[in-house]
Amino acid sequence: MFRLFLFSALLSLLPTLSVAQSKQVGGDWYRGGGIALIHCTSCHVIDNKGTGARFSDPPSFPKIVLDPVRSKPEYIRARLATSHPRMPKIKLNKRNTNDLIAYIRSWRYRVLKY
Repeated sequence: MFRLFLFSALLSLLPTLSVAQSKQVGGDWYRGGGIALIHCTSCHVIDNKGTGARFSDPPSFPKIVLDPVRSKPEYIRARLATSHPRMPKIKLNKRNTNDLIAYIRSWRYRVLKY
């Protein structure tokens, strides 16, 4: 019984943790999800439901956050700011960039079904 209570208490912290994490980069993870849907689904899977393209090369957002280097806000910001072979150059203002980073990083605190 106590384990069930403890498990429920920990699960209730998940949304709080993702919101706290998004505040570290100054972004709104919910808004970032909309930006990801518009700009990123042509190449990346952006959630654990399989929304987006399923190419073998671009990593899914839930998998990005499992990598200690690629999940850092500075790394994500640099990748968004510079085009690379398979990623088109997208122009996001600072707010949209922060929102998108917050959305990507919010996956660290969600239940992954991969």
